[in-house]
Amino acid sequence: MSVIVMGMEMPERCETCDLICDDDSGLEVCCCTGEIVDREEQARPRWCPLRPLPEKHGRLGDIDAIMEEIKNSRIFKGDYLIALMDIVDGARTIVEAEGE
Repeated sequence: MSVIVMGMEMPERCETCDLICDDDSGLEVCCCTGEIVDREEQARPRWCPLRPLPEKHGRLGDIDAIMEEIKNSRIFKGDYLIALMDIVDGARTIVEAEGE
């Protein structure tokens, strides 16, 4: 399962990340992965699980659920159904699907 932290800016490197904590041995680690943090590193490490959302994105919704509703709808038929499904299916994916 993933989370979106509303209002958090994408850190450019570990040093500026709010998700750094101390482990039991006093080392600084990523609160998300448990990886040891190197504050000297000048870029986000490859193992960083954070992914930026596009600026000014629209409302995030479950496009797959919308497609199912359209398919099962009695309102849309024929060419209208196909056109609507094409529009919804062509919508930009902002967050990849997880689970089944």
